[in-house]
Amino acid sequence: MNRGLQKIHSPNLKKSRHFFRLTFLTGVRRGQSFTIKEGQRKIVGRDPKCDIPLNDSKTSRNHAELVWLNGELLVTDLKSQNGIILNDRKVIQDKLTKHDRLIVGHTIFRIDIEYTAESLQPFESSFSQGMTSIKSKVRKKSIIPLLSGVMILIVGLMILTEESSEEVKVVKTRKKITRKISNQESLSKKINLETRSQNKKMNSKVLSLIQQGRRELREGNYFRALSEFNAALDENPADSQARFYKKKAYEGIESLVTKYNIEAQRNLATINAERALVSYCAIIRLLQEYPKNVRYVQAMKNIKKIEKEQGYELGEVRCLQN
Repeated sequence: MNRGLQKIHSPNLKKSRHFFRLTFLTGVRRGQSFTIKEGQRKIVGRDPKCDIPLNDSKTSRNHAELVWLNGELLVTDLKSQNGIILNDRKVIQDKLTKHDRLIVGHTIFRIDIEYTAESLQPFESSFSQGMTSIKSKVRKKSIIPLLSGVMILIVGLMILTEESSEEVKVVKTRKKITRKISNQESLSKKINLETRSQNKKMNSKVLSLIQQGRRELREGNYFRALSEFNAALDENPADSQARFYKKKAYEGIESLVTKYNIEAQRNLATINAERALVSYCAIIRLLQEYPKNVRYVQAMKNIKKIEKEQGYELGEVRCLQN
């Protein structure tokens, strides 16, 4: 089947006076739509910075590109993980036409072509002039001989026959379109069911990770808790509960580091360097996976200072096992 942009063959219409409208058929934005005009380029993806951002776990950050080029609307897969589907088939790049269904991840779009009011004015004007001309001719022919009337009747019958033929074609075309839309809506329902099922599984996994993280948090294992909350956010970046407890884990780590610093400073004030070293080493062990952390760097400086003041060799105090 030759796919391409539908064109109006009237000499009074220009390509630039129509635009494409893409309507969401699924998801939280169902019923919303956006337009693409001549020369525009839009990126679809999960990244909030995309022209058309999608809250869809099966969509890549930069999933697909829509661009109006040389009078045609092209869709291109930007090497996404799950690809794009156009009318039940997976494509890398293809043209979009009216009534197409485009699937990105689990999000379905319907493609429509619309015309501006300006583009229809020449056609309406031409149609109005034509009707005025026909009425004028009818008035003139009302006085012609009977033979001319018969000829007009024959021509009229021919026109009616042609119109009836055109109506039959229109009806057949509408039936084909209706069947196509019905099949695509069935696919859309199937995808919606699969999406709801996957969302339930994802929510169950996120809840399990949050519960494990909370147990670690209660036991004071802040880094283990942080790992669980990060895993939950990887599954669902929008989960407010995981974000809240992640902040609590960071606060716990900060509180613990502050406690060790206070103990070290108190021991230094009472000239108890050995205990101060114990407190600073506790900070090093706590933050060993974050050597660039400000508290880690300051603890190392304090250890080296104590080594120098107490006559230790440089590097003699080792907080971590080799």
